[in-house]
Amino acid sequence: MIKFSSSPIPGLLPMYEARRKPSRLSNLLWTSLLFVILVLWTRRDTSVQSPIKESSKSNNSEHTPSPYRDTTPTSFLSHDIHVTSTSTVVAGSSVDPSSLLQLKVPFYVYTNELDWSNHAFYKSSDFIDNYKGAKHADDYWFLTNALKHPMRTTDPNEAKLFFVPTLLNMGSRGGPLDYFFRELCIEKGIKPCFKDRSEAYHYVDGRLAKSPYFQRSQGKDHVIVASHWTFRQDRWCNIEGPTNYTHPNILSCNLINFEGYISGKSLASPSMYIGRACDLDSRKIFDFSMTASLHPEKPVFQTRRDICQWLQAGNYSVAHCGEGPQCPALSRSRYGFHSRGDTWGSNRVMDTLRSRTVPLFTNEEQYKILPSFIPWRDISYLVNATTQESFDASLQDILSRPDSEYLEMQQRIGRYVHIFDHKSVYQFDAYMADFAARLGFQNNSVQEVSWIRDDYLDMLLMSQ
Repeated sequence: MIKFSSSPIPGLLPMYEARRKPSRLSNLLWTSLLFVILVLWTRRDTSVQSPIKESSKSNNSEHTPSPYRDTTPTSFLSHDIHVTSTSTVVAGSSVDPSSLLQLKVPFYVYTNELDWSNHAFYKSSDFIDNYKGAKHADDYWFLTNALKHPMRTTDPNEAKLFFVPTLLNMGSRGGPLDYFFRELCIEKGIKPCFKDRSEAYHYVDGRLAKSPYFQRSQGKDHVIVASHWTFRQDRWCNIEGPTNYTHPNILSCNLINFEGYISGKSLASPSMYIGRACDLDSRKIFDFSMTASLHPEKPVFQTRRDICQWLQAGNYSVAHCGEGPQCPALSRSRYGFHSRGDTWGSNRVMDTLRSRTVPLFTNEEQYKILPSFIPWRDISYLVNATTQESFDASLQDILSRPDSEYLEMQQRIGRYVHIFDHKSVYQFDAYMADFAARLGFQNNSVQEVSWIRDDYLDMLLMSQ
């Protein structure tokens, strides 16, 4: 597993290393440039205060949104890969984005009837386009990026891992679930067609049983995405429907699952959900934000309602709290609350991190339902929201911390933000590398990466 260098920011100007050793002339040029920058820095207008400090003074500050976007396309090993603009290599470096990839062993993607990507799911041609943004659409994005990954092999005999491209989440997406499968026919309209989702899953289970590659290890080297809330442990063995089949072979695969629900037959890693990033904004003019449904009729949403009430009573600097548009409030805030709803998890963590805002967790359980290969406690704070007094004490503690700590937190987020982007190959890569290591196929040895350049951190520093 890649370990990112945690060296603190030297002063207010982050320095980045390229893996290529510079020449003596290059050193001289960079030294001269650094000297000029330092001179200009010391002569800057000292009357301009840091926006990080200003954020706690006013709720009415307005400014022009940043033109930066959270992702930019780039070319990578002849594949079109999405790389986050906040994690780029140093200009002029010989290092390419493939150095961020962690998976070291080849994997195979099934291309037979287990692949639902080319089948007509609905009569509406825009169904898949509409599905891409759903918070449980990681099955679609994992398949999309599996096909792009440089470790993919077309020879199953060379593979150490097998990715099952069946879009189970898509089949469980809200509404009348059985209607979905009335429109699904394998082999482009040729039988079989499915009358309900349980029958479709039963078909997938049977196809796995017939695969010689599945049989050789009983699926222990197979990975499948089953992270919709309907795939919880208490419902997997007997999914509702007229047929009521069980699915032992699907359960034997390693699962990317829903909030840590484990089948007991395989390895599992929780989904991160699909996050929506706001346009990046370097001027953090508010302290707090939380865009969320409050559902006054649901007791489990009480913490969300308390947070909004306590923020208002405490006269804090708040961009938004409650229902409504999330952007640009989230990216203009230093911190974003993550409070439970129907379950402990939500896409809000990804929304917050990809908007380069520091998440505030409100319960220890929220850390337990996230994948273990990300150091979540290093890129968030835990707020005690049990009472108004404990809540205020937590916020005052966070607000009293020096700006340097906030910048270091942003630096740490920048080291992982490429993994939070579901459109990039890196999220799929991180999960597959984790499974490969846990299965003994590779050693995720410590690898220092200090050359990542964080454009967003540069924006924060330059705006001061």
